[in-house]
Amino acid sequence: MPSRAERATTWAYRLYPLLLLPLLLVLSRDYGNTWDEKIHQIEGEIAIDFWRGIPPPPTPPDNHASHLYGAVFDVICVAAQRVVPGDIWTTRHYVNAFFGWLGILFTGRLAARLFGRGTGLLAMVLLTLAPRYLGELANNAKDIPFAALTVVALYYLAAVEPRPPYLDRPSLLAFTAAAACALDVRAGGLLLLVYLAVALGVAVLRGRETEPRTLGRLALQVVAVSVAVLLLGTTFWPWAFVRPLLGPVLALQNFSHFFWNGSVAFAGRMIRAKALPWDYVPTWLVISTPPVLLLGALLSWARLRRRRQDLWPLVALWSATVFPMVYVTVQHSTLYNGIRHLLFVIPTLVILAAAGWTALLTDRSRWTKGLAAAALAVGLAEPLVFCLRNHPNEVVYFNAFVGGPRGAFGRYDLDYFGNCVLQEVRWADRLARASGVPLVVSGQPPHVVQFDAERFPSTLSSSGPAQGLHHLEIATVWGVGPEMWRAAAGSDVLHWTATSDGAVLCVTAKGPRFADVAGRLKSSGTGAR
Repeated sequence: MPSRAERATTWAYRLYPLLLLPLLLVLSRDYGNTWDEKIHQIEGEIAIDFWRGIPPPPTPPDNHASHLYGAVFDVICVAAQRVVPGDIWTTRHYVNAFFGWLGILFTGRLAARLFGRGTGLLAMVLLTLAPRYLGELANNAKDIPFAALTVVALYYLAAVEPRPPYLDRPSLLAFTAAAACALDVRAGGLLLLVYLAVALGVAVLRGRETEPRTLGRLALQVVAVSVAVLLLGTTFWPWAFVRPLLGPVLALQNFSHFFWNGSVAFAGRMIRAKALPWDYVPTWLVISTPPVLLLGALLSWARLRRRRQDLWPLVALWSATVFPMVYVTVQHSTLYNGIRHLLFVIPTLVILAAAGWTALLTDRSRWTKGLAAAALAVGLAEPLVFCLRNHPNEVVYFNAFVGGPRGAFGRYDLDYFGNCVLQEVRWADRLARASGVPLVVSGQPPHVVQFDAERFPSTLSSSGPAQGLHHLEIATVWGVGPEMWRAAAGSDVLHWTATSDGAVLCVTAKGPRFADVAGRLKSSGTGAR
């Protein structure tokens, strides 16, 4: 009979995701429009039109790569917008938040399948409090859905056993569906087919299977699943759909050496995305991940030593976490915006951390358990406090290794997506309401300012920066060196959005026509988040 503690853990494991979903949906309204959401909206509409018989536009020029992505997530967003009333961008954020929640749910389920429900519960908590995952959750239309669908696929793949049929039919079908959907988000979903082949190969070796008929049947099964994923994974991907089986492979080849060669801020220098140093990925991982996750992942080795039955799950999780990072480094793949393209490895890292901490929390020594509980509480408090103090700018999290966001300011990319623009637009709305004066806003990125301003149609309108018709100019603060502080403290700056430790993310300055309304504006103060 389960103990009282086990029953409590089971109830918490079940209730946590149920209570979390409505909270995430409500919080998703606080996040702003971002650089990429416009093109994702267009791609969703193109994919729907494709199935209505309307051919997609010609392949975009070489400076645009939207055709190399699947659009299943964007199709879901467009479909939801047609039934959910209100702002289309808010609806997109609801759908994005749901996928982020799905990633948290299946991270917990995968951890529970491998190590028990206590580890599953802790994994869900750790991923919820991973600031960069939470900060991307509502408006990253590629990396969050891909991360969520990847961990869903891994959950069903984890049902593999070292004896025939190795993977039961329901799990195999669910894996196929999840992998196909992941592929219809990013071509990197092909990696899941590699994981399938490796997992089944290891299962065969562990079971010491030598029967030719069994091995042949298993090989055919892998081929059938691969073909199904390649075909189903292009359902809402017009460019790949007309290139059966080969489209996703060609897209992945193109992305391995993506043609974008803009600059990224790294360690106080601007570096071309095609010439990143070898330590770009490990450095970003160390400075943008809460220490409680890094330490927990290292502690998972203690579990490996003490509980030999956990050998294969831990090896698989470490491989799924480390291999993609090593691969993109060795391939000199084009990366930018930190390591958001590798966001899909965070759930497996989280499970490793949860396994490490629970190994100590269930140790026989009371001293060990007590110290572990105290250390875990402190470790969880650090990202929790950051999220509470900096919402909705969790995406600019940096840990103490680099001095927090303020220490990273002028050295690393902060709000690369323009999420903070909405906060400045909201300030402009409050200013307009307090003054009774409709205002025209503009700035950088122009379409982000425009779409955020559309949430406040009664007080704000937008215009292109080059037209010179705006009263207020909003811009994200980006770059390296002292000029970052000068941009944040310019004489024309009226208001700014900053982190709790003072790293300025976005500013509102006087526009070309500010003088037309200056005498009628009632000050709302400067600064603040």
